[in-house]
Amino acid sequence: MEKRTKKAAIVIVLVLGGLGVSITYIGPLLTYGVSHHLEERVPDQLDVFAFGLSGLEDTNLTITYRNDSSLLYEVDFTLYEPATFDQAMTINPVLEHWLFLEAKMRIQSMTVVLGTGLPYTLGVWGETALNTTMIFDNGAILDEIDEFGDDIYYSATGILRLAITENVTVKEWARFHFDYPICPEIVLLDIDLPEGVEGYLELGTTPVSFSVLDGWYFRGSGRYSTISEPYVLPSVTINVHNSDYVYASLRD
Repeated sequence: MEKRTKKAAIVIVLVLGGLGVSITYIGPLLTYGVSHHLEERVPDQLDVFAFGLSGLEDTNLTITYRNDSSLLYEVDFTLYEPATFDQAMTINPVLEHWLFLEAKMRIQSMTVVLGTGLPYTLGVWGETALNTTMIFDNGAILDEIDEFGDDIYYSATGILRLAITENVTVKEWARFHFDYPICPEIVLLDIDLPEGVEGYLELGTTPVSFSVLDGWYFRGSGRYSTISEPYVLPSVTINVHNSDYVYASLRD
């Protein structure tokens, strides 16, 4: 920790039942501040995890991966106005393998870093005017999780940038849904699939322009894919409906 936060810093470990999941908060709990940090390591017996965010407004949100199999998540956020962690955020451990963070006041920026030891379901629900970047790289594991369904649920207005690089593992079927009633107005896709992984992009009537379209082909009805057969595994499926526009770079 930086010297300026040491005197005010308190470390709190919340132990959740069952799997013994521990959540560590490091920050100025008893004094006001604009920056807060939350982290958790992968506990024993955990093989899938769901991470959800809600209540964000006018936030720069970044979600990335670090090549660290022991990391479950790290969250750093900066507020528009000083507050304690409890005033700014509610931690809801819905299940032993599901954490839901709900913002109670406006957050200027938030960075979520996930590890590479297991697959995740990510949810971003009901947010307004987000500037979001999601980068799947550094050995991220993508896979459908039976307990939760799709990999990504995203429901927010604003701008969404999604990048998937060759440096990911797609076990079977990775699904991304950006087609809820609350949708980003602008979606930017930068997709470079790993060797042997097929891709499907479902746009419906959403207009699109491509800077690169290499190995992906138009199949009709707003659908692009790397293969004509429906849903060959392993594959990545991206659904973008109801947005104003999509800008895409697609490489197989």
